[in-house]
Order: sequence, then C-alpha cells, then structure tokens
Amino acid sequence: MTRHHLRQLALILALAAAGCSRGGKVEDFTPATANARRALEAALGHWQGGGQPGAVPGTSPAVEVADAKWKAGVKLKAYEIIAEEPLDGVGPRFFKVRLTPPTGPAVETRYAVLGIDPLLVYRDEDYQKLSGTGK
Repeated sequence: MTRHHLRQLALILALAAAGCSRGGKVEDFTPATANARRALEAALGHWQGGGQPGAVPGTSPAVEVADAKWKAGVKLKAYEIIAEEPLDGVGPRFFKVRLTPPTGPAVETRYAVLGIDPLLVYRDEDYQKLSGTGK
C-alpha cells in the first residue's frame, strides 16, 4: 500500500466524517454499482494488458488501484467478475472476482471499490489492512 493510497483513503474517511457532521452521508462516497463495476473492469483490464497498479490511464472519473500481488509482479491472463456482494450498510462495494494467471489455476478473491472521483479499487486483503479490519 503506497502512502498516496493511504492519504486518499484517509481523506475520503475524513470527508465522510465531516459530511456526516454537516448532514452529509457516508453513502456519498459509495459509488453507484455501475460506476464501481466499470472501475473494477478498467483496473483488471489494465492489469491484463500489462499495466502497473496505480492510476489507470484514460479513465473518467479517475480510477486508482492498489493490489499488492499485482505490484509484486503477478501477471494476469484473464479475469471474470463473478458477482457483486450485497452492500452491507454503507462503505465500499465488494465484488467477487476470478483471476487466471498465465500458468496455474484460477483463484477467487474480492475487490473493494470506494470513492466517487477518484474511484479507488483495492484487493480485499489490501483494503482490510488499510482499513484496520483485517490482519
């Protein structure tokens, strides 16, 4: 997780908290399902095309992705977005995804998508560490 991503998440959480104190809602930082899915598709397509994690070029609204395994050099041959998980109150949208590397079996994982502009895409393990809810 880069400092840039940590600052972005902290900013979103601070804005959400400030918005709540003025009558705004945390939901204001939960992207619409279609926007979240497009952001995830853009991120995974960028990975599949050999791009690096971080800012995904050519996206509007901007998409930024953090994925420690991708950053470590894992390649992606194919992906399938299996399903969006039901929204649990407020917060990011989660999607179950099947990732297929160039060799070896496919793996299933989850991705969290949050924010409005930029849309932030995190592999579940990275999001859990960043948000303090994981290991």
